[in-house]
Amino acid sequence: MSLVKKFAAFAVAAVLAVSATGCNGSPEWVMKTDNYSLGSGSYLDIVMTSITNATNQIDMKSTEDLFDQKIGDQSISDWVLDDVEKQAKIYMAVNQKFEEEGLELSEEELSTLDAQIASYYPQYQTYYAYDLKGISEDSFREVMLLAS
Repeated sequence: MSLVKKFAAFAVAAVLAVSATGCNGSPEWVMKTDNYSLGSGSYLDIVMTSITNATNQIDMKSTEDLFDQKIGDQSISDWVLDDVEKQAKIYMAVNQKFEEEGLELSEEELSTLDAQIASYYPQYQTYYAYDLKGISEDSFREVMLLAS
């Protein structure tokens, strides 16, 4: 990813993060259903993933402005906002159903997850400065649990 794309992605993430956490006045959660809430760190991880997915879908030259790009007929900002909302709702629904069914990961699955987090989080921390963006290792683990 070019330096321009990285900077633009960071800028979009910052704008989304500030606007999202400002909605409810509380940094503990960003989205909520009757029975489940999505923490701000987990939400920010979903935002970062959506931005990465968006920038991977466009063919941008280093002189172009990210905000001038489109995915289909949507501006990149609108596409990211829609994708974040969709992914966050899926995340909450899957977690809620998992809890309702009383399901648990096996010791082997948890061990594999711990190994993945030990490998990936430091890389994401170095490359994306996750802690500076409010994505703790616990929030990263929460999102990774869904992917398991």
